[in-house]
Amino acid sequence: MPGTTGLCDVAIVGIGATPYYKRGQSLPKTTLELACEAILAACADAGLSVTDIDGFAYYSGAAAGYAEKMDTADFVETLGIPEIRFTAALTAGGGGSAGAIGLARAAIVAGDASVVVTVMALQQAKQRLGTVFSAMEPDPINSFLQPSGLFGPGQLMSVLARRHMHLYGTRREAFAEIAISTRVNALNRPKAIHREPLTLEDYFNARMIAEPLCLYDFCQETDGAVAVITTSMDRARDLRQPPSPWSPLRTAECGNGDVRSHGWACPTSTSPRRATNRSPTGSTGRRESPPPTSTWRCFTTTSPRWS
Repeated sequence: MPGTTGLCDVAIVGIGATPYYKRGQSLPKTTLELACEAILAACADAGLSVTDIDGFAYYSGAAAGYAEKMDTADFVETLGIPEIRFTAALTAGGGGSAGAIGLARAAIVAGDASVVVTVMALQQAKQRLGTVFSAMEPDPINSFLQPSGLFGPGQLMSVLARRHMHLYGTRREAFAEIAISTRVNALNRPKAIHREPLTLEDYFNARMIAEPLCLYDFCQETDGAVAVITTSMDRARDLRQPPSPWSPLRTAECGNGDVRSHGWACPTSTSPRRATNRSPTGSTGRRESPPPTSTWRCFTTTSPRWS
């Protein structure tokens, strides 16, 4: 694609999802079945066959230390895909599932594949996702967290939330506004589990789980799967849905250093998400208007600390 970055010549052409289930209620379906159901739905949305797929770019929760493994070979055998030219997985925390779409874009731009599926599936029938933290083997990070009683994500985030409140005078009302606006967004999605509005009174009447975080500061634990299909703009023009072209996009993920310090809390470490959100230039290298930005919200406290 001479003369361009290639980014605007790539489009999302299909999206598919299973129903969302409360934690553990997706049985007797397996994680693989959930993922394949989402992939088939995305193919139907795009007007493609599974035989058109020649690439996978997905987020592997297992590689990040939790959740079940998804393997490209399983998808190939189960769906009957004849040939795969590209496969890659992104690790890091839960937000990696969105960043994995960038891997699909890279494969298309590089010419390594022509139709790439990004898929994420989660099933928590055996245990809550957060319980794996307490069972992790000792390492430099866990040797600090576990003796401090920080066995789960909620406990860890509560300490970081308190630090943010100490540094910036943040009040719980700010966290409440994020929870309320998130619920408003959910009301626009037919598959969302919670279909009733959330009020400020509801928020402050909710039980405290890890002070200062109450029930509504936590994200909903759900089972289910989502798949997104990416292809070139040239091919997208002939498919069922109007193509959704890529704009210059910045995606940032990070590893364990962010878990310990989260950028704003420690002078010796920074979060790449802050640089991503504030950078005046996109992938083109030219100064441009800030693009729409979305941050992964596992807790209400993650949005202000990444801004």
